[in-house]
Amino acid sequence: MKLCRFDDDRLGRVQADNVLDVTPALAQISVQRWPVAQGDPLALHLERVMTAVTALLPKAPRRPPGAQTRPVLLARV
Repeated sequence: MKLCRFDDDRLGRVQADNVLDVTPALAQISVQRWPVAQGDPLALHLERVMTAVTALLPKAPRRPPGAQTRPVLLARV
């Protein structure tokens, strides 16, 4: 599974030639307060985010290639 960032910090799941918008999965990342935990918040909460991504996939909006989307690969999970 490939995750990417696109269109001003949206979270996407790359599937074949499409990017599926799964940005709502980022709600699984806790709001950070002082003292801030070290590390990347997405990586620290990856298991919870991935569970949410899987649940969102069936109804996630698809962005076809060339739809002003230039994904930046974040991770292969």
